[in-house]
Amino acid sequence: MEQTANYGLNQWDAGDRIMMEDFNADNAKVDQALAEQRDELVAMTAALALCGNCEIVTGTYTGTGTYGKDGPNTLAFEKEPVLLFISDKSSSLLMMHRGCETTHQPGSSYYCYVNWNGGTISWYNTSSYGTQLNNPGQTYYYFALFATK
Repeated sequence: MEQTANYGLNQWDAGDRIMMEDFNADNAKVDQALAEQRDELVAMTAALALCGNCEIVTGTYTGTGTYGKDGPNTLAFEKEPVLLFISDKSSSLLMMHRGCETTHQPGSSYYCYVNWNGGTISWYNTSSYGTQLNNPGQTYYYFALFATK
């Protein structure tokens, strides 16, 4: 009877006699391997928790075409981010840091006004929905960074 290379599990040929003890031995090997993997994952998760002091949340939103003080964009998180980046797939980008009141797209002279209210961040631009990153039907991508310690 042949055995697998990694765990030594039984591999029967058509003419081999199949024994319950062989199955039980294979199940014990599989159970042991899974337990080792679980223990390793638990240890790695604990070690990872000690490695940094940040959490990252990513997502998307679809532009609605509104802009201005009465048509702000809003993103809500469970807690207040430290940094928030928003972009489309081209060159448009907004970067906001905790507490900032204005931001603008690099290379643009148009500013967005920003309001921080706990985990809810809203922003608007008075000139166009494009500079507010709210073109109708356009997908925008965000990346928020949170301090965890």
